[in-house]
This record gives sequence, C-alpha cells and structure tokens, in this order.
Amino acid sequence: MRVVDLPCLEHTAVHKTGASWMASLAEAQKNHVKEFVSKIKAQSELSPNDSPQLAGFVLDTFVLGMNDLAAEFGVPWYVFSASGAAFIGLMLYLQALHDEQKADLPVYKDSDAELKIPSLVNRLPAKLLPSLGEIPPVYPLGPVVICKGNSYDVRSSQINDYKDIMQWLDDQPPCSVVFLCFGSWGSFSVDQVKEIAYELEQCGHRFLWCLRERPCKGAIGEIVSSDDIKRGLKLQMENGSEIRKKVKEMSQLSRKALMEDGSSYSALTRLIEDVMDNIAWHGCSLLS
Repeated sequence: MRVVDLPCLEHTAVHKTGASWMASLAEAQKNHVKEFVSKIKAQSELSPNDSPQLAGFVLDTFVLGMNDLAAEFGVPWYVFSASGAAFIGLMLYLQALHDEQKADLPVYKDSDAELKIPSLVNRLPAKLLPSLGEIPPVYPLGPVVICKGNSYDVRSSQINDYKDIMQWLDDQPPCSVVFLCFGSWGSFSVDQVKEIAYELEQCGHRFLWCLRERPCKGAIGEIVSSDDIKRGLKLQMENGSEIRKKVKEMSQLSRKALMEDGSSYSALTRLIEDVMDNIAWHGCSLLS
C-alpha cells in the first residue's frame, strides 16, 4: 500500500466549522486528488502491462464529496463506513419499509409508534428515524484490526510510541482492566470528566482512559453521575455478568469473522471481485 501526502492547505481554504468542516476540507483537496489520480491513469495507459490500473475510489463517509471524481474518471466508488452493523441494519430496514411495504417514512416523524428492527435490541421510537435515500451494495468488513495470519496482532510499526502502555497491559491479569474510549469525536464538559475520573479512582479496578483534549463550547446534555458510572463499571467488571458474557461472545464471533470463510473474509472477497469485474467491464467498453 502506498500513502500519498496531499499538500497542506491554507487556513482560509477550509473556513467552515462543525459537521461541514470535513466536507469543506474534501472540496479544497479535490483538485490535488484529481491531479494525482490523473497521473496514475496516464501512466497505466502508457504502460498497461506494467502499471496498476485505476479500479475505483474508496471514500470515507466524511468525504463523500469526492464521489464526482469517480464519475469523471469513469470508475465506481465505494464508501467505507465505520458504523456498526446495527446502524447499517437500521438503514436497510428503512429502505425495505420504503421499497417493499411502500411505507411513507415522513409520516413517522410525529408518530408515537415504536418499531421492532432486527438489528437493534430495543424498539426504536419512530419519531427518531433518520432520513434515507437509495442504499448501494454493502460489504460488512470488520472488526477493523491489525491482523497477523489468522490471529489478532495489536502491535504495529508505531508500537514504540506506546510501548510503555502495551507493556503495562501485558503485565496485568486477564480481564482486569477497564478501557474507556469515546471515539475521535467524543468530548465532555469539565464536570463530566471529573465525575468519570472520581469513580475510576474509587472503583478499585485497573483502568486505561483515552481522553482527548477538545474544546467543550456547545457541549450539552445531562451529567452522568459517579453513582451511575459506578453501577456501569460493576456490571461490566464483575465475574459472570451478562455484559462480560456478551463481550466474550462478540469477541469470538469477531475473530471467526476475520478467518478464512468468515463473514468479513467473504465480504472482502466479494468486494475485490466486484472491483475486478468493474475493471474488466470498463476495459471492454474502452476497447470497443
């Protein structure tokens, strides 16, 4: 795999904030991506037997604005979504409601009905349904981890950056560490951080907390008390708890999914076959 560093942008090129910031960034980089891809395509046309062919674009959900470049180059585009299967299952369910049952989704906006969705444990209030358009083929790849052979390998070329943490984790008894990570966009008010920190110190369990420094201006919502956090930690860490059983079960299913003939392995195979079929189809159309 080759990683290409795109040119740095002027501060004024990306002037939006919030959710639109990523879209603004993609738009500002579009010409640089187009220039690089044009070079790849030109090289493959000059030396078709020795150069890689442009098969398509794989876009993160935050930079879908790049999809028109795929159309411009005449290749398909795919979306990489880090969302869990439950959310994607919800999207598929809504599409089935619209296409198969001819349901008028906007009617649910002010409805008090609750929907039983196969991919969700609890019923979902219909008024919380998101808007939806057409759904393309979905290739469920995951969990996304660094692997070595048929086993997990959390170590990488950057392991030296975290060697002290990894060594500490290796020295702890199995299933004894609470790991807290709220994702790249997870941020809390100072008061909420204090509640979490207090209970982590009091709970008596070893813990590893990934805490990101992010401005909390617009942080809303109620504060989860240390008592609620304490109950959650107890449910998670006590031996024989249902949560532990479920986590262990999902861990085993995740490992199986990545093995040969597992669901993730098979989905990746279908994706590769789809990409190769598109290459062949576009190649035939060019030759004709």
